[in-house]
Amino acid sequence: MDGSKTFLRSPLLFLLTAMAFMLPGTPGLAQQSPSMEELLHLPYADCETIAGNAHRLISDFYFDDIDSMDIILNLWEEECGAVEPVLRLRILLDILENSYADSNYIFYMENYINKYENRIEAASGELYFDDYERYKVYFNYVPLRSRFDQLTRRLALDLLPEQKQGSSAYLFALLFSDNAEGFERELELPLYDGNLIKKIREKKRLKRYPWEIDLTLYAGMWSPVGAMQQNFNRDWNLGLLLGSYMNDRTRLDYGVMLHYAGDGKPFEMFVDG
Repeated sequence: MDGSKTFLRSPLLFLLTAMAFMLPGTPGLAQQSPSMEELLHLPYADCETIAGNAHRLISDFYFDDIDSMDIILNLWEEECGAVEPVLRLRILLDILENSYADSNYIFYMENYINKYENRIEAASGELYFDDYERYKVYFNYVPLRSRFDQLTRRLALDLLPEQKQGSSAYLFALLFSDNAEGFERELELPLYDGNLIKKIREKKRLKRYPWEIDLTLYAGMWSPVGAMQQNFNRDWNLGLLLGSYMNDRTRLDYGVMLHYAGDGKPFEMFVDG
């Protein structure tokens, strides 16, 4: 166990540190106890280090000290931006405190819902560790299956039964409980037709797939193999493919292929009966 974790597990020591950090008139005390900023920046002030320290410290606090968690989230966001893990926990804390408002999390709805679904899918794979190492920037330097993910999942599961079906709070609690399929099914219900999450998803879908029709022309050569070479020659093919996206996950294509029947080799066919 490292020194920072041991230090932060003591509420009294944390309180002294917070006081020393806020009161510049006590230099001696400030020198003895590192500030929250110093803890997040050890040993180097880059986002990977800050995110790593932040999500570990938050997991240590759990929900015994929400004010301290909020301080860490503020510093994390100040240094690395409004990244997905920060906003995810903010949403859950607002739901916990009955202060959730759609207007505060439009950015998450527009940019991070699909990203979190990708995180769930990656974490469920056998090669999740390799996937994280390869795409750690995309995952905002919070490892897949980390204690931070476990914390947000447990909180979401606890909050879900208390939320009203049809609300954004219910949808987020369902999503953050790592039930992406349930989230997608729920969102299709008529109950959510006026919900902001659904409106934004539909708007993005129409913007991404505005009923464009793709026309593809392709050509190739059909070449017989094996015993078929005795009776068939190589012939040219010409194809036409017409397609369009129906929604985020479904594409419909119609195709036609013209096959040029050149001079074939003579052969006889016998039919019994």
